[in-house]
Amino acid sequence: MAYDTNSLVTLIPRLGTAEGPGNAAGGYSSAVHLYRSADAVATVIAAGYVDDGNDKGVQVNDVVIIVDDNTPTVDVALVTVVAANGDVTMINGT
Repeated sequence: MAYDTNSLVTLIPRLGTAEGPGNAAGGYSSAVHLYRSADAVATVIAAGYVDDGNDKGVQVNDVVIIVDDNTPTVDVALVTVVAANGDVTMINGT
């Protein structure tokens, strides 16, 4: 399958910023997103699978809960890169 932009939703928005060297906003505040798909977690976290991260408000150090409806399994990933073109890279958080 392919990435479905409608399946990536923000569950908990970023709540301001905190002092310190955290995400691109300059703090430790992170948002929590949910992505549901029949694609395997390894596919979803691959660089560039999510290609509209900027439009969705995804930032480095955000958390993405990934639900694989095919298996079914749930996993958690951490956003490590959001490129200028919107491509997102994540690492598996478990």
